[in-house]
Amino acid sequence: MLFDADLSVERLIPALSIESGTRITPEDTLVIFDEVQEVPRAMTSLKMFNEAAPEYDVLATGSALGIAMYLGFSFPVGKVSRLKLYPMSFVEFLYACKKYALAEMLESKDFPLINVMHDRGMTWLRYFMYTGGMPEIVEAFASTLPNPDFTSVRKLQNSLVSDYRDDFSKHVDMRDSPAVTTLRLNQVWDSIPSQLAKENKKFVYGVVRAGGRGKDFESAIQWLVDASLALRASAIAQAGTIAFPVTRIPLVPPPGIGRLDEVEPSNDQGQR
Repeated sequence: MLFDADLSVERLIPALSIESGTRITPEDTLVIFDEVQEVPRAMTSLKMFNEAAPEYDVLATGSALGIAMYLGFSFPVGKVSRLKLYPMSFVEFLYACKKYALAEMLESKDFPLINVMHDRGMTWLRYFMYTGGMPEIVEAFASTLPNPDFTSVRKLQNSLVSDYRDDFSKHVDMRDSPAVTTLRLNQVWDSIPSQLAKENKKFVYGVVRAGGRGKDFESAIQWLVDASLALRASAIAQAGTIAFPVTRIPLVPPPGIGRLDEVEPSNDQGQR
């Protein structure tokens, strides 16, 4: 393998040129390492590019799940600039659906006009809340307009959720974190939709598993947060004021994927 041996730039550049069939020249070629989590030493090589050959532009892409959870390789701390991509926002969704005027209206913050167009905007907001912001799903949805096909969207969403679920086992290391097992991750992951369907949106550990407690699932929830499959935000008492102690912790993943909505501090009696 290319990255199994010496990671010096003097060796890598000619090898990459041969592999890609493209002459790589400084300040003229963008080198892209795609799905870098599959070859961890490719990530390590970024340190060499930064220190020995900063004239080369190198971009590494990969899933947060793979990069954050991979053990056993040296991450080039301080040698790379990170850009974290999130699902599309509502405005980006509108642009993808070619609703340019509506998107530009929202960006203009012309609130009197926005109020006039409230019903039209709410229709598209409902579409967005159903579709979510994952690019492939948005593209599929947009391709069915002006007659949106929600059935095909749901099939893609279910497939994506299943893919995440199947990917857990590849990234869970039992030796380092025995509290985080594939079973517990799957239990939390599968419990999210049914718990959100309740009127009371608090995430109850006893619903995940009969007799379940915070100590059983806290590590699994944190694992999902670290993998960017859930986002943790501290609750506030009112706008502009942070409440201490925090009484509820919303855990919100990308639209269209599902979420851990509100988690209350555990009294270790089966709910948090």
